[in-house]
Amino acid sequence: MKIRLDFVTNSSSVSYIVTLHKETAERFQKLFLDYDKKTQRSRVYDMLRDNIVEHGETLRQSSGDIHYKLFSFNKARDMKLFEQPAADYDFSSMSEDELLKFIYGEYFFHNRLGEIDGFGIVLLPVKVLKTPASSSAPVPDAVHRGTPT
Repeated sequence: MKIRLDFVTNSSSVSYIVTLHKETAERFQKLFLDYDKKTQRSRVYDMLRDNIVEHGETLRQSSGDIHYKLFSFNKARDMKLFEQPAADYDFSSMSEDELLKFIYGEYFFHNRLGEIDGFGIVLLPVKVLKTPASSSAPVPDAVHRGTPT
């Protein structure tokens, strides 16, 4: 049995907790995002805000609600690193699926989400991995216990 207590860099699965302070993000939107066009930041902002508010959890604070959501994905399958500068892409015609892959690669994996005020992101380490005797592939500990990590 192999146990790791640190980040596993060769793992293809990755998880992030993304937070949203809606009031701060809305101020950022009004000041900096161009909503006459569907630009990169405005599409990223809209997709993440809607997803986190609709499908995430809310923590009530005196300074305003903090919305948060766990995003887990497979780097090989669900993430796309673009070969050209982002300015070369037409974000207004990008599909939702392609935009999400872009967000996972450029904003999560490359830790650029902080460029949009009101959002925060934390990479979750793989806490404990166990290698069953019959397999060489690591399996998350939660699978063995049947409980979330």
